[in-house]
Amino acid sequence: MRNALLWLCLSALACLPVARSTFAADMPPLDLIDSNVRDTAYTAHVRIDSVESKAKDATHASGGYVTFHVHATVLETFRGAARPQVDYFETHDAPSAGPQPGSDIVVSLDKLDDGNYAVPDNGYVFPATPTVLQRARRAAKASSRKH
Repeated sequence: MRNALLWLCLSALACLPVARSTFAADMPPLDLIDSNVRDTAYTAHVRIDSVESKAKDATHASGGYVTFHVHATVLETFRGAARPQVDYFETHDAPSAGPQPGSDIVVSLDKLDDGNYAVPDNGYVFPATPTVLQRARRAAKASSRKH
């Protein structure tokens, strides 16, 4: 029993570097945060509250794109006016499960001509890890000194 438990723990530890490297491969380069904060209308650390798909079934759509309407609570603002909540649109290649409610992310948004916010493209959404948050805070300070 003790050997089985030890084997299970060692197996789990062996998987951590794989999981970490897979996550890192999916994350855009950190240096994008600097230009995102500088060049977009709004950047914040948010928690996604709910997501509405503009397609009937975004997870089974074939080809093209699907747009999601995201409702999020703002935890920290790095650029733009501070607000308690933000709604924005995010477009993915179809099929897509879309942004996940409960996710903590750092997102940079452009303001559209109609006044709505939208994620401009790939590389504007990061998981809100301590490293990403520190980089966003540093970019916000650097950006505010230039204005």
